[in-house]
Amino acid sequence: MSHLLLKFTFFAVILTVLFMMIVLSLLETNHTPDGRRLQLEALALNPESELLRKGFFRAHNDLINLEGIGEDFVDSDRIKELRSSDILTMTATDNQSVLASFDLSDETIVNATFSLATTIIVTVLLAVLSLLFSSDAYNIMIRPIEKMQATVQKVRILLT
Repeated sequence: MSHLLLKFTFFAVILTVLFMMIVLSLLETNHTPDGRRLQLEALALNPESELLRKGFFRAHNDLINLEGIGEDFVDSDRIKELRSSDILTMTATDNQSVLASFDLSDETIVNATFSLATTIIVTVLLAVLSLLFSSDAYNIMIRPIEKMQATVQKVRILLT
């Protein structure tokens, strides 16, 4: 009987782990490399290029600070509103004077939402697994013992 319980539990655990791997990979938020670094490096190599500068501003509406390429850009109101963990600051490797800061608050919210969803999914899966294990344990081990006990009670009543 314990072999049957082990088989059912093993099957349920394998299916749950596979399901969790698929769900967790779907909830991963960092799928693509960060283009901010590449564009900042290109801008640092050609700081006089107005085309690169305008393209950088168009591509990054989360830009809050850009220094070192002529006219500096600083959005001090947004910087004051942000936590330090919500600000990503990058410097160009070829030209250390070129610096850009980005607002990560939207990305932080998305990451927190996915982390919460992951936690809820794992909790639900653990609850379902514990219920399945409890049900299997009852059906495979407890119910036969109860049947044997009832049979022994019937035999005892018949003999007395």
